[in-house]
Amino acid sequence: MHPSRQRTTHDPKPSVSRWALVAIFATAIVFAGCATLDEPPAESGSLGIGLSALSSSCGGEPGTNPFPKIAKLRLVVRGDDLDTSYEKVANFSGSSKDFEDTAVPAGNGREITLVGLDSSGSSKWFARRSGLSVPKNKATEIDMTLMAVSDFTCLGLDQGSMANVVFPSIARMGNRVLITGGFGVASDVSGKLTIGSAQQKAFIFDTYTGTLEQLPGLMKTPRGAHSSVYLPKLNKVLIVGGAQEMTSDTKGPPEWNVSKGVNVPYELFDVTTGEFEVPVAAEGGPALHTPTKRVFPNLMLLSDDYVVSLGGGVWPSSKISDPETYASSDLFDPTVGAFVNPKGSLPLQSARAGAAVAFVGTTPLGTSKYLIWQGTNSADKAEIFRESSTPGTGVFEFELKIKGSILEKTGGLYFSSLTRIGTVEIGEDKHEGVLFLSAGGVRYDGGWKNPDPTDVYLVTLDEQTSPPSLDTQAIGPLTMGLYMHGTTLTDDTHVLLSGGFSAFGSATEAALKVFSTTNKTLSDPPAAEKFVKRGGHGALRLGNDCVLFFGGVTEFADLKTNHAAVSDVYCPAHLVPGS
Repeated sequence: MHPSRQRTTHDPKPSVSRWALVAIFATAIVFAGCATLDEPPAESGSLGIGLSALSSSCGGEPGTNPFPKIAKLRLVVRGDDLDTSYEKVANFSGSSKDFEDTAVPAGNGREITLVGLDSSGSSKWFARRSGLSVPKNKATEIDMTLMAVSDFTCLGLDQGSMANVVFPSIARMGNRVLITGGFGVASDVSGKLTIGSAQQKAFIFDTYTGTLEQLPGLMKTPRGAHSSVYLPKLNKVLIVGGAQEMTSDTKGPPEWNVSKGVNVPYELFDVTTGEFEVPVAAEGGPALHTPTKRVFPNLMLLSDDYVVSLGGGVWPSSKISDPETYASSDLFDPTVGAFVNPKGSLPLQSARAGAAVAFVGTTPLGTSKYLIWQGTNSADKAEIFRESSTPGTGVFEFELKIKGSILEKTGGLYFSSLTRIGTVEIGEDKHEGVLFLSAGGVRYDGGWKNPDPTDVYLVTLDEQTSPPSLDTQAIGPLTMGLYMHGTTLTDDTHVLLSGGFSAFGSATEAALKVFSTTNKTLSDPPAAEKFVKRGGHGALRLGNDCVLFFGGVTEFADLKTNHAAVSDVYCPAHLVPGS
């Protein structure tokens, strides 16, 4: 990043930006319950909360300890089995060491939210834990970390720990996230900007404790522009694809070729041991398959930790030298812990590059469905993958009828985003369809076109037509076109669009937008002007529903000089209960 755009932190030296002061509520704190909830619940458990706070604020302001600024703490407990939320408000001094609230409704699936209020009563700090089990008549000890509301809280990585990168990958592992790779250096080579120095370092951020730690071990190979997904049953992260380097000019997105793809096509991170590993064939076991080299591959997590890897070819797809290869997908088999399917299995209709994939829902058998969207300049702009009842099998269905305003433009979309935002009633019989938000992207029609601000659509999937149909409706427009941006569903009613590149070969002007799934409108969220404008960053919803941004550059030439990684968390105001 340019030095003028670099975040400021309270203390640039530690790799973990977290206040040493740990505030834990004291039993002496007097709560004032809500009018209808001032009686203790009939069945209750107790909470012991270790409360900390990220110490660095962002947007050019130095970080300060938030605890002295907190006048009151609001505790909100919600659950599917509760008729209403359970709330209490307590005065807060910032010097407490213990807190036991003996009036928390017991049960499973509890969502615990803490909101820090300033002296005016405004909500300024936020913490949340979801899916918590609170046993009856027992104490539950938990950690929670306050983060700024409608502002950016820096994680505070120093340059010695990790220089800034573009195209890292982030995988959520419950309350923690694994951050890997990315490109760290750009240089002029033969008239083009070469984006290289792919990283091997990896970091883990814990949402609940607020700690960010570099792993002692390295990935088996440096990689950027890769993808990763957490396998909950194996308790491992599958890391797929990426490149050693890419090139960039002023005519289109950064380019890559197959020879620059990483020579360790995939590896696994074992969450239990904290080590990276490359599977090897067991004696007498099945032969392992070397998956196709892919950049920005799409990963679809199926039942029982099976994963389908697809797409990731060079772009535009008309320039893929081996279309048959990229019109096939690779299958990760968790029973072997490796990719096992031979070339040509699980075929797609089209070779795809720069595609987007979104979860559709589950089949009557409880298996998964995914929508693969664009990433091709042919007529086959979408297809559906349906997982079969036999583990590790499924079929791509490509007889989809695309309708609506997206057909008014030529060329397929590359590097758009596709986000499932809910269901919708369709037709006179009001049968259920699935609604998606398609945002951004660039088009290729014999040449690259600048990103168009009108390329933002509501996409409705109707599976009861023959063939299934995708109806598209243009909305917006965006303030500017964008691609290689972040799109994060933060709750049932809001999608956060972060950054992205707004032009080829120049600094981006894309900032933050929020899409309301209720009103179907785009708007600027509070503090949007404080967002460090960048593209090629990682964006991920954390376990507390806030959004983590990691890496990214305003333009690729920024990588010619070294700066600390741009790493921050944004908690939208709509996360605060009752907002």
